[in-house]
Amino acid sequence: MELKNIINLVFICISMFFGGLSLSLLSPFYPHEALKKGVSVTKSGVVVGAVFITTVICTPLCGKFINKLGAKNLLMVGSIVCAAGNIMFGFLTYVEHHLTFFILSVLTRVFTAVGEAAISATCYPLAAYQVSKQNEGKAMAVAEAFFGVGTMLGASVGGLLYDFAGFSIPFYVCGGILLGSTILALFFFNDKNTIIEASNNVREVTWKEVLSAPDMLTGIFGLILAGSARSWYAASLEPFLNNKFGLNSAECGLVFMAPGLFYTVFTPLFGFLIDKGLHSLKVMIFGNCVVLIAFSFMGPVPQFHDSLGTHLWLTVLSIGIQGIGTAGVFLGSLLLMMKGTSTGGLPSTEQVKGMVSSLWLLGVCLGSYLGTTLGSTFYDYFGFERSTFVECVIMSGTIGVLLAVFYTKKSNNAMGHESVIPYTPQVDIPGTKEDEETGRQSEETGDF
Repeated sequence: MELKNIINLVFICISMFFGGLSLSLLSPFYPHEALKKGVSVTKSGVVVGAVFITTVICTPLCGKFINKLGAKNLLMVGSIVCAAGNIMFGFLTYVEHHLTFFILSVLTRVFTAVGEAAISATCYPLAAYQVSKQNEGKAMAVAEAFFGVGTMLGASVGGLLYDFAGFSIPFYVCGGILLGSTILALFFFNDKNTIIEASNNVREVTWKEVLSAPDMLTGIFGLILAGSARSWYAASLEPFLNNKFGLNSAECGLVFMAPGLFYTVFTPLFGFLIDKGLHSLKVMIFGNCVVLIAFSFMGPVPQFHDSLGTHLWLTVLSIGIQGIGTAGVFLGSLLLMMKGTSTGGLPSTEQVKGMVSSLWLLGVCLGSYLGTTLGSTFYDYFGFERSTFVECVIMSGTIGVLLAVFYTKKSNNAMGHESVIPYTPQVDIPGTKEDEETGRQSEETGDF
């Protein structure tokens, strides 16, 4: 790995970190600030979730434009847009009217999400091209880890800065640092010879071909529902912790930090195990099981409430353990989908990798939007404990479907091996005993 590749990877990880940080920066304090301006928790969920639905729309476009604009150029544009969106969001503190505040919050989050979508869609293929083929899984795991760390730490960083200096400072700091690093990357990011593709020799790959690749839909399905779990409490955890345990915004931010610690450790570990031969689908199933267990004790669910009671340490531990499951599902699905394109015979190009990472991000964000919207709505109507029970039901169904897919594939593979055995002897192979017998008969009759 050359020095230029290391520098490139550093800039990629910085962009991923601040892209993730931007995603969750407002979680611990925005609902509280919005309530003071007359905006409900449900509407706060819409603001938090607006980034996800925007990403669902923009991500496929980013995947297609990678081949036209180049991954580096799209990354730079996305980083600038994301930085500008965060800085603009900080000015919303001066808006007092509740409806105007809500509308501008949604519009600014949508603008920021366009940049976040471009960052995520380009960083995974760029990270893969900085290393050799056998280390691609580790490189994408590192990039994913930085995105995950940013996502998980965003809440704690946002809460601390909010308590220290008010509503605007978290957005100014995040946007300013990202903008500064992007300016440096414009001069020092060297993508020459990162990938050699002659556009006249490499065919265009369609979305239909990518979606038809093996395991693609399985990965997207698992991501959507695991993504809903990740953001289920994005708008409801802060009010729950404040009302139940009296935690302030900074303390709530530290609770949001818990899954990031586990996620940081286990994402590279899962990447290492998958590179060593552990099947990505098994990692996905394991991750979903861990998420199910975490949600069962997070409230806890009503079935466990009488026997266990409500304890802060149990809630924090459950949220942290969820980070392990999220790491398994997110990385396992990404590598499963990447492998599916090569199994399906698609070329290993920047465009294909970008389209796959775009689909991956689409699955995450669609699930996150559903999770944020449904989680905050169920919280308003039924409370935190019952809302986590709903997510437990969803995760149970997800695990059942993934297990059915796994055992169906295993059964089909076994039947495929068995069907080859009786067929092999029927193949005519030149030089066999049967051919020699036929040759002797031909010589005797003079028939050639």
